[in-house]
Amino acid sequence: MLAQGDEIGPIPGFKRGGAMEHSAKAADVELDAADLAKLETAAPRGGTAGPRYGERGMRMVRL
Repeated sequence: MLAQGDEIGPIPGFKRGGAMEHSAKAADVELDAADLAKLETAAPRGGTAGPRYGERGMRMVRL
């Protein structure tokens, strides 16, 4: 996500300290053009947008 521009920022979610440390280390990873192309192929921009939960899940969230 950090390679997508200054206006884009990740919002990590975690329940355990180990996951938080792992997420923080991701900021030090540098991807080259080939890596970014593979990610774009796997998850094209806009292709992963949509509701977080399905209809049943939304009923359980009580929004």
